[in-house]
Amino acid sequence: EDDSLSPAQDPRDARPVATARYELYWIWSRKYDSSSKILIIDFRDTYFQTNPFSFAASSPQTGDLITNTHHECYLDLFEENFDAINIGKSSYNSNWIKSAYGNDALKTVAAKPVICSGSTMGTQHAIEKYTIAMVAQSDERKCKSVGCDQGFHNYLYYLGN
Repeated sequence: EDDSLSPAQDPRDARPVATARYELYWIWSRKYDSSSKILIIDFRDTYFQTNPFSFAASSPQTGDLITNTHHECYLDLFEENFDAINIGKSSYNSNWIKSAYGNDALKTVAAKPVICSGSTMGTQHAIEKYTIAMVAQSDERKCKSVGCDQGFHNYLYYLGN
């Protein structure tokens, strides 16, 4: 029997596709050259007006362009419309944070803008590190709700764990 055609055994509990996809992103990110830029995006509602990789990264503190030409490590995250909703006002986002991290974490981030997990862009190294962190959150928190990946994403951004 050819074992290469057998699925790999995974001792962990089943995860929703929205969460499990980060393992695939992690594997795929390792196939890219270290100088590559990678875009992870929910494509069903995406329209490009220009090449998304044509924009230079800028420092969130100063707004200055980052011009380091060495193997950069930067990650671009995208905020949802803060004027319309924040994490605490969104029943979905607040439930994802609360389910995975509890009420104290939710209170800490409730007034913050929602950072969309469906759009993430960065260098190969940054995407690899990001996806490792997302998989670790899934494994540690065991949140099984569809959409918990956005809770993990926002938690990592705001609380840095």
